[in-house]
Amino acid sequence: EEHPDTPLTDVAWTLVSARSLLEVRAVAVASGRDDALAALSSAVPVAAGEGRTAAVFSGQGAQRPGMG
Repeated sequence: EEHPDTPLTDVAWTLVSARSLLEVRAVAVASGRDDALAALSSAVPVAAGEGRTAAVFSGQGAQRPGMG
């Protein structure tokens, strides 16, 4: 709210690259500044839980005959 000329992409980059991970986090999906402000002001923070490992196997080999 204090810096209306700052692009959301700059805010997102700073949050990802220049801040340490905190115990409480919030996520917002927005299509613009007003949506982001509304979503973040009504966000309910949730404590980070135990992480679990997930694996995805996308297949092996060509997608169709003759494909590299």
